[in-house]
Amino acid sequence: MLGDDKRLTPGRGKPLPDIFLLALKTINDSLPEGETPITPEECLVFEDSVPGVEAGRRAGMRVVWCPHPMLKKVYAGREGEVLAGRTGEAGDVDLHQLGEVDDGWADYFATLVDFPYTKYGIVVPPLEVELEQPMQEGGRIDDGEVLQVVQGTVAA
Repeated sequence: MLGDDKRLTPGRGKPLPDIFLLALKTINDSLPEGETPITPEECLVFEDSVPGVEAGRRAGMRVVWCPHPMLKKVYAGREGEVLAGRTGEAGDVDLHQLGEVDDGWADYFATLVDFPYTKYGIVVPPLEVELEQPMQEGGRIDDGEVLQVVQGTVAA
């Protein structure tokens, strides 16, 4: 989902949570009938910006903050506030939407190399799975869908 998605209301960008909530709604709307919807608490947001961290926290989602090193320097000593979504840069907000410092719902990583997937309950399939025909561009998925790569993202 991109920030210029037509379903987003103009002027409701980050640090408002709309983009993350719309992304979650889009996923849930695509689930097969009877499948349990995903909750915000089950989501993990990857962000490089401070407003993005706040938007993720306000959406009720866990957040991984991996900022540019120069941005990290700007917020040196305030990392706890950033991870809680409490930098105050969004102006007046409902404080109940924000996290608490050191509440464990957001983490800082200097890099995503060697990211600890298991810490977040993410199972990474073995490389062999990536080589299976359905995973290849042009490969057939359920119901005749065809996997294609669009500008570095995967679309079905």
